[in-house]
Amino acid sequence: GRESEAPLYLNRLLDYRGQETEGELTLQDIFEDHPSLERDPPEEVLLANYMIDLSWLFDECPSLLQVPRLTAYVGDGGKGCDLAVQQRSLRGLRTEIHSPPLPLQWGTHHSKIALLLYKDCIRVCIRTFNDIFPDFHSKSQALYLQDFPASAGLPPPPSNEEFSRDFSACLKEYLRRCSGPFDTSKLDCYDFSSAAVALV
Repeated sequence: GRESEAPLYLNRLLDYRGQETEGELTLQDIFEDHPSLERDPPEEVLLANYMIDLSWLFDECPSLLQVPRLTAYVGDGGKGCDLAVQQRSLRGLRTEIHSPPLPLQWGTHHSKIALLLYKDCIRVCIRTFNDIFPDFHSKSQALYLQDFPASAGLPPPPSNEEFSRDFSACLKEYLRRCSGPFDTSKLDCYDFSSAAVALV
């Protein structure tokens, strides 16, 4: 289960030989095990990474093919997204590929985050792997995964207020600097007071 105090995990390698280990997650745990009360797929997904093979991700996690709005922030120009964008377009679904601007001439967008937005919660996953087959299935990788409830309109508990604000502000600032199509004000709908990590 995912009730550990620190929501830090390893990926489960393809050749794990049936030896399930606590603290390992599959792609399906991240993208198909929906935390919403109704167990519905997310209404919107943001993927940020250097390399994203969307067609492979859709094969692994079919609900991503059905998400009404999917945005990908990429560092390699989105070479692995073209066919998948066409697939979703045929279904009448919105897909946007964005290359964040960089302050350095030779830099690349390399941060690796997934946001899954549901009606009643949001899933935040920060990871070390590119969204490509060899990175996830053949190399040991780490990830942070935590679900946060929708905000009830109440301020967070005083003991968590500053930490919650910092987590939310850091996440929004990163997305703002990416200057992409994702609407950061949507994050205001969620309560980050239970954040178990700090974003830097």
